[in-house]
Amino acid sequence: MRLLAVVALSLAVSGCAFYLSGPTQAIDIETPGADGAKCTLIDAVDAARHLDGSPGQVTMPSGDGPFTISCGKQGFQTASAVFDEGLNLEVFWNLLNGGVPGIYIDGMSGAAQKYPEKIVVWLRPNQFASPTEEREWLAKRAAYENQLKAKMK
Repeated sequence: MRLLAVVALSLAVSGCAFYLSGPTQAIDIETPGADGAKCTLIDAVDAARHLDGSPGQVTMPSGDGPFTISCGKQGFQTASAVFDEGLNLEVFWNLLNGGVPGIYIDGMSGAAQKYPEKIVVWLRPNQFASPTEEREWLAKRAAYENQLKAKMK
């Protein structure tokens, strides 16, 4: 009887990442200096999600990566980037409750994968008012990139 209860409980809480994160993920999108930019995200199965004005948030299904984001705004050059999924660490909770059913659920639902929570897309202006303005824009972008690199260490 106890064994049956343990098996039932293990199956009930299987798929930890699915229950904790769900099969979709909200991604915050920012375009510094170009608020109001329109962005399109296209995943590996060619499904498109649109953001009508940045900053904002788009919900993507987990497990359909990588995806390409493209943002544009009048007066700026269009910018694109590719983002892949990483492992959702919540999937490791499955090891505490028997593993196999939960890992299967998380893998099949896409919940075992996770996108970055925030994406920053830098749109370069078509023209700068002065060389100083261009240097300032480049310095802001470089400072942001250095901050990202420091976080990854």
